[in-house]
Amino acid sequence: MSDSTVAAVTARLPAFIRVLVVQPPKEGVGKTGKPYKFQEVDCVALDENGEALQVGVLPVPNKLIGMVTEGVYSPVYGMRVDFQTRKIGPSIIDLNRVENRQRVAPSATK
Repeated sequence: MSDSTVAAVTARLPAFIRVLVVQPPKEGVGKTGKPYKFQEVDCVALDENGEALQVGVLPVPNKLIGMVTEGVYSPVYGMRVDFQTRKIGPSIIDLNRVENRQRVAPSATK
């Protein structure tokens, strides 16, 4: 993959995720008898400047089910295989909470 192709693909991935609504976790047993548990959040994908890219629903990574709250997160991307389609694609595998830090105004020097 050329550098320009990598840059173009990377530019399309959100730099931040603003979680607006946290849905309750859902669990059950699938047709094969295997138990499952998942959770989704309603969110806004943001670019590196904090500008909204798209509104949508995001599945919470398994290890974070029940732990995500409203706020801004930095996504960690990885590759996953979709077991229904067998296609490999990028996926959010972790979310790191971004602290809300107030900007400090520069002090006026006289």
